[in-house]
This record gives sequence, structure tokens and C-alpha cells, in this order.
Amino acid sequence: MTPRYTISLLGAGNVGTHLSRLLYEAGHEVLQVYDRKPEKAREAAFAANAQAIHTLEALKEAADLYLICVKDAAIAELAAALPHRGPLLCHTSGTMERAILGIGRRSGVFYPVQTFTKGIPLRFEDTALVIEAPEEADRTLLWNLALSLRGKPWILGQDARRQVHLAAVISNNFSNHLFRLAADWLQSEGLDFALLQPLLRETVQKLKYAPPGELQTGPAVRGDREIMERQMNMLQEAPTLQAIYRLFSESIDETKKH
Repeated sequence: MTPRYTISLLGAGNVGTHLSRLLYEAGHEVLQVYDRKPEKAREAAFAANAQAIHTLEALKEAADLYLICVKDAAIAELAAALPHRGPLLCHTSGTMERAILGIGRRSGVFYPVQTFTKGIPLRFEDTALVIEAPEEADRTLLWNLALSLRGKPWILGQDARRQVHLAAVISNNFSNHLFRLAADWLQSEGLDFALLQPLLRETVQKLKYAPPGELQTGPAVRGDREIMERQMNMLQEAPTLQAIYRLFSESIDETKKH
């Protein structure tokens, strides 16, 4: 049986709000949820039957884990201000060093390779959870925590974690921006982005069966210069999108040669 832990969450943004609910549903005790904004703390705490707090003085030491879920630039300051040093302290950043949590204390990283948006349901099963901790007992705690969330734990060092985060930015953040540009383009032409949604779902679904390099379709991989020139001309009034089209087409052409 997977152990159950007592956890306090520090930060009630997108990540903290989702994790509070997920941890509670997995059977853990979410003891407290802290956020400087009381309404945010209450919202995240309510879903986990936890106590909402908006001052660190109210933070209890009776937890197995403090999980920091704030933006990267705020992690070090928050960690330094914590009144207790007993619980294991982890952040959820894909880029920041473990050392910013403080020297001489139990610390680690629990980085979910996932996108979080408040108010939108999240399918968390099989999500990669990157774990970093110098002590074996703490790695075991984080490993068990990942399994309880039905995630897939990965023990990686700082450099590998940063590489995973960079790949996540390119594959998730950049692709979403492309979706936005496509949606804006269609809207400017009086068309609906819903036309593309089945295509995009199928594109992602196919990744279960083959690597991306084997799934590339479209005029660039076919070398169809006539269509590419026609589409480039269609983007004359959208120079940014035209430049992206050219860059991606050239990149596809280069990668198909390898």
C-alpha cells in the first residue's frame, strides 16, 4: 500500500490549486494551503478540506512535506522566510536549483512535467514527475507521492531536469502559441478555430504509436514547393506568421534529410 503523507502547500496559483485537489483525492492529508492573497488560499484549500492561511506565522510544523508552488523568482525568498525547518521542503520548478531552498536542511524537487490552468480539468495519469533529493528517504517519499498521484516518477539531476523543462517549453508552450496564431488567422478570415480541433487531437493521439519524426505530414515534408509558395503569398499581410511558416518549412526540410 502506498504511504499517505501530511502536506502543506505554499502557493495557490495554477500548480498549487491543482496539486491540492490531486493530493487530497489521492488520500493524503493536505494540512494547510498558504498564499499571500486570502481568497486564493481559500479556493485551493476548499477543494482539499485544508486550512487556508495567508501568513507564514500560521504555518504548522506538523507536516511530512512543504511543497512550494510559486513562480521561480519567488522561491528563494519564500523558503528563507519559513518559520520551521523540520519537514522536507521541495519546490516544483523545472529550472531552479534545489540549493535555493537553503543550506543544511532537507530539500528536494518535485517537478510535474504538465501544464496547469485553473478551472480546466486536468488528466494527470502517467504525468512525468521529476524527482531530485540527496537523501534516500526523501527520494522514497517523493517517489511514493508520485505513484499515489498515478504519475510516473523519474529521478533526474539538475541538468537533466532543465533539459526536460526546455523541451517542454518548445513542445508545449511554443505549440500552443502556434495554435493561437492559427486561431487569430482564421478569425481574421471569418473562420472558426473549431475546424482544426479534431486534427489537433489526432496529431497528439498518434504520438502514442510512433515518434514525431515518423509522423510528419504536409507540403514541406513532401517538398511541394508550389503549395508552399502559394501559402507564403497568402501570408503577405501577416509577416510574423509568414516568417514562422518559412522557418518551420526550412526546418522540416532539413530534418527529413537525416
